[in-house]
Amino acid sequence: MKTASIYRALADDTRRKIVTLLLGHGYCVSELARVLEVSESAVSQHLKILKEADLLTGEKRGYYMHYDIDRDKLRILARDIESMADLERRDCSGPEGADCGCGQSGETCSAEVQFFCHGTPGMEDKVKLPMAPVPGRKLMSTIALYAGTAVLLGASYAKNRQKTMLALKKAWKAFENILPQFLSILLLIGFMLAVLDETVISRLLGAESGFMGMAIAAVIGSVTLIPGFIAFPLAASLLAAGAGYGQIAMFLTTLMMVGVITLPLETSYFGKRLALERNALAFVYAVISSCVLGVLL
Repeated sequence: MKTASIYRALADDTRRKIVTLLLGHGYCVSELARVLEVSESAVSQHLKILKEADLLTGEKRGYYMHYDIDRDKLRILARDIESMADLERRDCSGPEGADCGCGQSGETCSAEVQFFCHGTPGMEDKVKLPMAPVPGRKLMSTIALYAGTAVLLGASYAKNRQKTMLALKKAWKAFENILPQFLSILLLIGFMLAVLDETVISRLLGAESGFMGMAIAAVIGSVTLIPGFIAFPLAASLLAAGAGYGQIAMFLTTLMMVGVITLPLETSYFGKRLALERNALAFVYAVISSCVLGVLL
């Protein structure tokens, strides 16, 4: 049994509420979202974690999947917690490990054990205290990244104004070139997330959708070439909505390596044969990589 996974799954308040609700009644995603007053995508993500911990079972009724909790897993977990509660306490009586079980009999406990466990005075200089986590570290990293970019841009502008403006114009032109394809994919994914609920998306692109889900992901991803900084957030949205890892791998790989709309432009630069061969080989790679990831994850 995945005991550690179950502990992690039950560490969240919302997931514990979901478990409590499912113990009393079988719910689908939309009904859980209504009762908990959260989004369906959030419920799907919580259910996914519970499923990975082998706590969740499901039964399909019509178009919807109704979920239940494996009570035997909870009983095993309860016995595990009860056995921990029954452990006898051994008092720490000093720096020697013979009396406390922290070290082997007759050996002196480490400086860390003496300081944190026994409270032995005079050990502060011998122990490396853990650093407290810095709040907002990700936000600080983002701000630092943008600040560094602004500083470098200013330095480039100060050194050569004409070249800097030319580089900015080329960057804007490149953005304009990918904007139509970007908007088409964005609208398509947005339409899917808005019109289709998590149950339908899970059925079409979920881990159990199999070959059909792979095919759908390949068709959507092969529409056009999209850079990674755009493709990954789109894939994350689908993953949060219930899509499977293999299907997301297919979508991402084809989205960044295969492009039907951009094929004429690619042909004008590399020739028809090379462009077709590159897209075909990229598609084969996408199929192989997504199948491997689907099996491993």
